[in-house]
Amino acid sequence: MFGKSRRQKILKLRLGLLHKQILNPYDEIMKALSHICDLLRDNQFPKARAYITTIYSFNDLLQKQIKMYITREVKSIFETGAELSCSFEDIEKKEKKVFKWIDEVNQKAKELQDSLKITGDMREIDHKEVFRAFYELLDKISYDRRFIDFVNSLRMLVVEFEIRRLTEPSDRLSFLFDELKLHPIIRKSSRKLFRDGHYAQAILEAYKALNKYVKQKSKLKDLDGKDLMSKAFGFDYDRMSRTIKRRPMLQLNELLDRSDRDEQEGFMLIFMGVMQGIRNPKAHEIIKQKDPFKTLEYLSLASLLARKVDEAKLTSG
Repeated sequence: MFGKSRRQKILKLRLGLLHKQILNPYDEIMKALSHICDLLRDNQFPKARAYITTIYSFNDLLQKQIKMYITREVKSIFETGAELSCSFEDIEKKEKKVFKWIDEVNQKAKELQDSLKITGDMREIDHKEVFRAFYELLDKISYDRRFIDFVNSLRMLVVEFEIRRLTEPSDRLSFLFDELKLHPIIRKSSRKLFRDGHYAQAILEAYKALNKYVKQKSKLKDLDGKDLMSKAFGFDYDRMSRTIKRRPMLQLNELLDRSDRDEQEGFMLIFMGVMQGIRNPKAHEIIKQKDPFKTLEYLSLASLLARKVDEAKLTSG
């Protein structure tokens, strides 16, 4: 069991990452806006106009950071299968609203920039128009609720996830499982079983999911288990002509030299081996698994192989 201080530290780290990746760029936008305001008050219009490009830059950074945070952090939270009060689709909808807000901020910044365009005499600048455009930009950045609602939703998601995860039965093991960041199909098929202590069944279901995943990607729906893996990853190489006569359905590399062929054949044998020795229902009697840590090793192997399937290129054979 993790102590209270350990739980607080994990939560603090997650919230700190949220602040660093998403709130920091927003804070920089606010600083830039404040500096532009100072330049306008001092009638330094050319400098103010030039400095507006800083807002564009930080908006681009903010958008990239949001995408990265959603991909690396938010998606991994939902892939654990934890029961949460919101869905990944809910977060995606708010993300789209924030990106629309960023576009609107850029548009308001351009309007301010255009109002500061100097074609001749500085006296031609319409001060009233400049400050109207500035305050519209200020309102859009400071008082529009879309960004704040999005950040609050992410905060609530992180807090809820940590509370639920660390108060589950066997919370330490659930924590270790989640920290492995297993491939989604392995995580989905085994997390609840692992959390409930059904270790052998968790292993079996993970490898059944791997078998199904290979079947779907290779389109070899009439084959199963060891035979499926042989057909999906196997190939025929003619030593005399030094050519590939039959390509694998799932090709892991370009098969240009012996090293490539050895890798392809080696993984074919690994896939065949796990189907024969682990996924095979008869092996379930052998895997009377009571060790959660050894179970995690089995699941990690399944996850590695699932990622190799992701990397494989589908061919016509």
